[in-house]
Amino acid sequence: MHFAYVGLPLVRAHYYHRDMRGSYSIKAVLPVVAPHLSYSDLEGVRDGQGAQIAYLEATAPETTLQRRVQLHGQLSSYCGLDTLAMVELVRALSA
Repeated sequence: MHFAYVGLPLVRAHYYHRDMRGSYSIKAVLPVVAPHLSYSDLEGVRDGQGAQIAYLEATAPETTLQRRVQLHGQLSSYCGLDTLAMVELVRALSA
């Protein structure tokens, strides 16, 4: 599940830090809760819009196998970080 469906209500109900600057997006919450993790460290896909674009490119018939493999890796890294971000958020709110 995506942060907007799970994490957002949880964070809004139980957590705020001034460094979030009024935003409850995972991009605002993660640097506060888990500063050792960063979407900017990812290659290629770094946000939801980028993931959508990468998926469309990866599924396009004209996309080469080499490019599909590259996009798959980028999408896996992005989705993995999203999942890890949720784990870190639950840990922080459970402490």
